[in-house]
Amino acid sequence: METNKLNSSLIRLNSDYIGVIGSALCLIHCFATPFLFAAQATKLSTCSDISPFWWKMIDLIFIVITYIAVRHSSKMTILTWMPAALYLFWISFAVLVLNNLFQFLHIPHALIYIPAICLSGLHLYNRKYCRCKSNACCVN
Repeated sequence: METNKLNSSLIRLNSDYIGVIGSALCLIHCFATPFLFAAQATKLSTCSDISPFWWKMIDLIFIVITYIAVRHSSKMTILTWMPAALYLFWISFAVLVLNNLFQFLHIPHALIYIPAICLSGLHLYNRKYCRCKSNACCVN
């Protein structure tokens, strides 16, 4: 029970860092994917454009990690507009990742970089401000 409280408080206190790291790792993952599979396709006699299932599941892990970071950061910020901005970019991020995974619509893959970069930027910006609901706990 005590370990769960410790883990939960660590996530709350570091949710912006988790959000930045999660979004940055997603950017690296999305950027590297075409190069990794293009290199693999040139080595193989059959040109397969299909990435492995486990590689695609990493996308879902990024959705979960960024959601946890957005949820905790939006609860802890004193900026009134920050929760709406975080959720707006998370929803667009999740929709683009899921669309990329399941190909519902033909949307350029590069568009996923926009919400991922915005999420990282919002988390970095949010780190500048007090992370409590009242000014009584703020330390200058």
